[in-house]
Amino acid sequence: KPRVYPLTAMPGQASISRSASVMMTLERSPTEDLVRHERRRLKPMMYIVRTYCFMARNIESEGSQTDEFELHVSCAGRSRETQSEPGPAPMWMKHLDLEVSLKSVSAKEQPVIEPIQLTLLSRNLGTFSPHARLGKAICMPAHVRQQDSSGSLEPYALAPQWVEVKGGRCREETVGEVLVAFELLPYEFRGHQSWQPQGMPSWLARWMENM
Repeated sequence: KPRVYPLTAMPGQASISRSASVMMTLERSPTEDLVRHERRRLKPMMYIVRTYCFMARNIESEGSQTDEFELHVSCAGRSRETQSEPGPAPMWMKHLDLEVSLKSVSAKEQPVIEPIQLTLLSRNLGTFSPHARLGKAICMPAHVRQQDSSGSLEPYALAPQWVEVKGGRCREETVGEVLVAFELLPYEFRGHQSWQPQGMPSWLARWMENM
């Protein structure tokens, strides 16, 4: 099965806003008489990439106390961003849905997952260029929610994670952390009641109490 590999920018090119990736299948064998497997026929299918954007912390920025911050999310050529929230620990408490086309053999199999790029932006209205890109992170969602053999929808519990955002000239410096969670949903089930976004404020309060 093919896999998508995100590419890292060359030194001096880290300012490029879009991250490239390649889809490939790698095989290896101890002998030279390896039989080449027939290529699997992939077809595009629609999915929803849902990103729960909770908050950020430990932002390394000169204006972390006064600036406002946004989180930009992109995947498979689609992108959206949160509203601006004040620092130093902005709380967005917002989910972003991206309607994307991913490759898969059939609707019953997992699609070829494409990387999700998270970009942390600072916003200072007192400057000529109000938006500054602090850094970014590349994430890979791992699972698609499906129906079981009886037609029941698979339950989902939010599993947020702190993701380090890398910045600097070569994208090697940690400039902050963002708390996010991901869902990957088949597009045809988008209107089902049990697959609607979960309530984030009350859920986050319970999660922080148990930390």
